[in-house]
Amino acid sequence: MDSLSLLKQAIKVLKDERRSHKRAQRTAKQPQPVQELGYWQNRSQCVYLQHVRALVSFLAKNANSMIDVGSKGCPYLEWYPWIARRVSVDLDEPYSSNSVEGVKADFFSFNAERFDFCTCLQVLEHIPDAGAFARKLLKTSDRVLISVPYKWPPEKCQWHVHDPVDEQKVVSWFGREPNFKMISTEHSGEERLICYFA
Repeated sequence: MDSLSLLKQAIKVLKDERRSHKRAQRTAKQPQPVQELGYWQNRSQCVYLQHVRALVSFLAKNANSMIDVGSKGCPYLEWYPWIARRVSVDLDEPYSSNSVEGVKADFFSFNAERFDFCTCLQVLEHIPDAGAFARKLLKTSDRVLISVPYKWPPEKCQWHVHDPVDEQKVVSWFGREPNFKMISTEHSGEERLICYFA
């Protein structure tokens, strides 16, 4: 299946999920988790996150468990209420709520069981040994969706240790080509590479 067809199917699933969620909200007003969202507010409307949301809604529609690695307090996992077990792992700020288990841990030493689906968004570019980190992601799940800044110049972000990141660098980290990849472009022109390994 080509990238455009997969994204179109994923967006259709996301639209159906949003309609279903709105109907459920009208019938049952449930309180949302209280969370300080400073970092999240800066990113919540990013185009790449909407692409990730659509892709996960399609690719993980039959998942029973999911892990998000490096969430920095972002509530991505709340988007997938049909997944029974959702775990957020972060070195400093795991996201946590009544429906999401937050685990404060170094992923390298985190003894994770296998999950049906794994996301790792905007993390690998910060990790000095990104190859070992990528291999641990693949050991954690058979289905891994990542995003990284795409070809950002080295001076753009002082906390990125691998810029510029391109497809070849991601392949070198994971040891193989992704099953699916796409470039997501923000309104600002910033680009991110989204890759799916299965």
